[in-house]
Amino acid sequence: MSSATKCPFCDVGGRVVAENELAAALRDAEPASRGHTLVVPKRHCTSFFELSAPEVAACFALLSQQRDKLLAEFRPDGFNVGVNDGAAAGQSMEHTHWHLIPRYRGDHPDPRGGVRHVVLVGMMGAGKSTIGRRLAARLHLPFLDADTEIEAAAGMSIPEIFEVHGEPHFRDGEARVIARLLESGPAVLATGGGSFMREETRRRVSDKAISIWLKADADIIMRRVKRRADRPLLQTADPAATVGRLIDEREPVYQRADLTIASRDVPHEKIVEECIEALHARLCGPAAPSEATAGIMGGLR
Repeated sequence: MSSATKCPFCDVGGRVVAENELAAALRDAEPASRGHTLVVPKRHCTSFFELSAPEVAACFALLSQQRDKLLAEFRPDGFNVGVNDGAAAGQSMEHTHWHLIPRYRGDHPDPRGGVRHVVLVGMMGAGKSTIGRRLAARLHLPFLDADTEIEAAAGMSIPEIFEVHGEPHFRDGEARVIARLLESGPAVLATGGGSFMREETRRRVSDKAISIWLKADADIIMRRVKRRADRPLLQTADPAATVGRLIDEREPVYQRADLTIASRDVPHEKIVEECIEALHARLCGPAAPSEATAGIMGGLR
């Protein structure tokens, strides 16, 4: 195979299980399932759309050949087959490649929908942005913050939107922005505390993502938000009472998230590790912590 600086697919060594003149097949180093196979053009190309017609044909020939071999060896019940093209679509290697992922009945609670996001929900101060950034880094996914995207779309800060237009206008815009973000490639998305209360948003999240509720008690929330002035809902005579009321209203809805992780005063990496273990158990079944990240990546991409 041709060489390119630090490209793992240009020097695959003994990992090749089959090849032809223009392409090679190899087992994924971080398999989503038994037999997870990659088909890679031998010429270094960043995008699928840079390939020549003969290269595409060579790759498809290997995909068909490897499918037959996987059926004989592992007897899967189906396959995910696809290409992520561009970082926004989830491409993590700058050498285009096909995934051929055997699927087995019952290996995923809901195989519909293909590429999925991880969406963090919960109260203000629960740590959605802080944990989300670290979780995204561990999963090698982009991090998106719905509040940041709302401000960019509106050209105003969230307190300004509340002051000028009111909360109903903000919630409508919030739902539109989250809907748009869920149509992009896989990512970790931190949402505002009130967004999950909207049925339309919950339905979209359920269709497109695995949701995690970061559950924090009132004392922790107050300690984290009391020094900040950018929380419009807490601009009241008694912020602690407001937090208590919001928790009572929202927790029955937050409980509908797919997973629940306690947000508490421990190192951030501990919360991230708990998120990864819970995601792996849902997507791939129980596994040792050292195996969890690889399995999640396969299940999400």
